[in-house]
Amino acid sequence: MNGFPYAFFGLLPDGETGQVLKKKSNASYDVEWGEGGGTLPPAGTTGQVLKKTSGDDYDTEWSDDGGGGGGASHLVYTALLNQSGGDNPLSLTTGDLVLGVTYRIVFSTGADFTNVGAPNNTIDTYFVATGTTPTSWGSDGELSYNTGAPISTVLENTLGSQVAWVYAGVGGYFGLVTNNIFAEAIKIFHHVYSQADDESVYKQFVLNWYGTDTIRIQSDVNDHVYIRVKIEVYP
Repeated sequence: MNGFPYAFFGLLPDGETGQVLKKKSNASYDVEWGEGGGTLPPAGTTGQVLKKTSGDDYDTEWSDDGGGGGGASHLVYTALLNQSGGDNPLSLTTGDLVLGVTYRIVFSTGADFTNVGAPNNTIDTYFVATGTTPTSWGSDGELSYNTGAPISTVLENTLGSQVAWVYAGVGGYFGLVTNNIFAEAIKIFHHVYSQADDESVYKQFVLNWYGTDTIRIQSDVNDHVYIRVKIEVYP
């Protein structure tokens, strides 16, 4: 049998749990039990990734994903903005809010608007309504809004803040955030387009940077605006 008495009659004896049969040489039937090189290491937890621990072959371990390699991901805000009517500031002291409308807190003694999108109840805070019925209007709760500003339907938002849209003159809207995300040094602002009343003519809007917490959309369209805006912020 040329030194390989078990090759013709079945598996080799001995060996341990998890071991695999390996070739010892190029000679026929020259095999032995050994550790499975190239297999995944045991243990690990949900969400972990496989990482190299050295330059040696198969030297890996399960580890938390710390990112890196491809650079930090950019942040995205995509929304549909729908506006009908010119400059028309109004106030509200009771009743329900309208989803997607930007409100400003005027007075808030005893009021609580945090369940409908407000990050806090501080006077002069702008927020986009994500609910209709505030927890409480308090003793003098008051919100202001402007039908000249667009109603927003958010499709995606990873900025870490709402974007509150405020009327800024004919054909203009300010977009406000609360976390100074626009302070990033590198950013890409996509142009946005408007569909006119006849649903066939498209107007181009320009989006400009106004500071760490403000951007502005501007166009010659000042009524019945329906646009899709996408903002990308890169670190």
